[in-house]
Amino acid sequence: MLQEFIALVERYDPGYSRRLRGAGPEEIRNLEVLAGQPLPDSYREFLTRMGRDMGGLEIEGIDFHIERILEFYKSGDWPPPRGYILFAIQEDDPQMDYYLECTRPGQRDCPVVRFPSMGEFSRDGYFDSLDPSLNDFLLSLAFSEKRMEDFDRQRLLTPSTKNRKQAPIASPVALARIVDERAQRLGFERVARTSVAYRFYDRADAALYVRLDDAGGLMGVTVAARTPRELERISDILGNQTSLVVA
Repeated sequence: MLQEFIALVERYDPGYSRRLRGAGPEEIRNLEVLAGQPLPDSYREFLTRMGRDMGGLEIEGIDFHIERILEFYKSGDWPPPRGYILFAIQEDDPQMDYYLECTRPGQRDCPVVRFPSMGEFSRDGYFDSLDPSLNDFLLSLAFSEKRMEDFDRQRLLTPSTKNRKQAPIASPVALARIVDERAQRLGFERVARTSVAYRFYDRADAALYVRLDDAGGLMGVTVAARTPRELERISDILGNQTSLVVA
């Protein structure tokens, strides 16, 4: 799983893999015991390659390091509900920690969700479903931080629910296909193709970050470009005769 993630980061940050530090086998075994259930293959691989140091690719205020995760479990202050494995802690408010939702036996990868590690657990309360897998989460993080952050000019396009006389209302799945076809015509290369929740398109002077729903339908596309003129041009082409509008 991490091979594509590391390749994506190194596309923009050569030598990234040399800065990674993995957790030791004993630390990983201890975490599995404390979690009270087997770790999915995806998280085990993550810990082995970068459990001690993610090479600088992190989210501000979020701690992924295995030492902090072990410290949380050892404290016993708030045992996570069965089927949820803590893998990152938000140190400041609103303290919505990151969990892998591994509720079925034998899952090789698990959805990423967030909820506070305190009080009574409920999926109906403070609970956010982020991504369908750790793989999607990491690829999104890589492209967002290493590519999209490189552009000062960005614009979010989302499907409009209002009828537009000049634009037939395409289904979200059809809209995702239209964006893919137009991105290719505009000279974009699609990268990190194993993601099912995102599509990432890259070009020397621009990038597209596409979010999909569970059925593969388009939820939104963030356009990034070096110049205002190119940002307008790409946005106009993607939105032409579609329901996409500036959010």
